[in-house]
Amino acid sequence: MCIEGSRFCHLYCLVILGSLFSTGSRIGFCETIPVEERLVAEITTPLMEKIRSPAVQSDALQVFKSALAATITWWISVNLLHSQLPFLAPWVALMTMQFTVYHTFISGIQTAIASAIGVGLSFVIGTYLDVNVWTFGLAMVIGLIGARVPKLRAEGIGIATTSIFLLASGFDDQQPLLYDRILEILLGVAVAIAINLIIFPPLRDREANMVVESLDRRMGEVLKKMADELAEKWNIDNADEWLEEIHSINNDLEKAWHSVRFARESRRVNPRKIRIRGGRPQPTETSYESNLTRIDEGIAHLRHLARTLRDTPNIDSDWDPVFQKQWVSLMHDAGALLADRNQEIDPIRDRLSKLSSEMSEDQQLTSKKWPIYGSLLTSLFHLSALVDDAVTTRKAEDKEHNS
Repeated sequence: MCIEGSRFCHLYCLVILGSLFSTGSRIGFCETIPVEERLVAEITTPLMEKIRSPAVQSDALQVFKSALAATITWWISVNLLHSQLPFLAPWVALMTMQFTVYHTFISGIQTAIASAIGVGLSFVIGTYLDVNVWTFGLAMVIGLIGARVPKLRAEGIGIATTSIFLLASGFDDQQPLLYDRILEILLGVAVAIAINLIIFPPLRDREANMVVESLDRRMGEVLKKMADELAEKWNIDNADEWLEEIHSINNDLEKAWHSVRFARESRRVNPRKIRIRGGRPQPTETSYESNLTRIDEGIAHLRHLARTLRDTPNIDSDWDPVFQKQWVSLMHDAGALLADRNQEIDPIRDRLSKLSSEMSEDQQLTSKKWPIYGSLLTSLFHLSALVDDAVTTRKAEDKEHNS
């Protein structure tokens, strides 16, 4: 549909594809996959269950909405605006579409400003300096410098790419139509925002909850694994494996904070949040932060527990049998409760207090054992307190949901 600029169509396609994939972090469906999807994908599940996961479905929906926005803007450009550059509006729509409504608004504003600056830059270059290799290069330098402006950094590359489109397509033909180009830019922004608002605007609370639950479950599995191995013969290699898994959980905790921020952003300017208020209660920012803070504390106590066991010489061959049996059982129960909060297990802290009292009355324990046993009891006591908090929070949420 390009008239005299048809000889540049292949150039346009290459530029668009290059800009899309080289700046993928600015385009909804080309963004780095949300952290919650990566964490959930680590759990081995059947293929169909993965397909049904909220993260995969959200990503597929984002692909559909991005394609729909580009297609609609292209059709309008061709059939209603009769544009000589019908790819401009679809390109802007793809640049604008993001994973959250709020980010789409921000991206749309930045894209519109950057593209308008690109149109103005092309007009100045083409009108006063003429278009040649030097002025084209000058336009690129100015456009790329403009992309470094803090408020436009995310979408600032649009200054340079818009200049490429207009200058490379024959400025003499495009000069009378610069207002049309601005109209097409605004069309792409408006359609992208409208589609993201109307068609299942993303609300990522469920994915954030899954991340928090997966971290709890993994911590519980580590506790159970430690208990099972401590009940049998174990060595320092086992402790190193525990610490590696704890380190992995800690790394994913850092990513989980990103998920929480992402979920928080998804609730901003989101009409679904209003509709959902009458249904299942949604987690607040405070509950997200308190859960992740609790997990952070749990990781610290779990790491201290593993290091104590690893760094204590001959502890595996010098256990007090009564202490070993009860303490390992308590550790296993704490892990089981953290991995599955629906289990009916007697309160851990009460049993720990009872064990501490019994051990303090045991006159056969040597003075060398007490510091070690005291450290193990204290670490497990802190972990059990966090487990109880997690269970209490979950029961409160379930009660509120069922009421």
